[in-house]
Amino acid sequence: MLPVIDDRHSEMDRYAHYVANIVFSERFLSLKKELERIYSRNGLERAKQRAFQEAFYSIIAEEDQELIVYGVG
Repeated sequence: MLPVIDDRHSEMDRYAHYVANIVFSERFLSLKKELERIYSRNGLERAKQRAFQEAFYSIIAEEDQELIVYGVG
């Protein structure tokens, strides 16, 4: 771990860990792969990018709902 430079550094480090935990999770990778297959089959432009964006959004939206409803995160 790098030494803490300031509050902004700590905040950015937390974001980086949060994103990394999502994009390397089996849940994300599986959903992204499924969406890529569907989008490619249907000829959507930038299928891989759209699949990534929508899989990522889906997971953060679900986690946000869990935090709101169940008070977990």
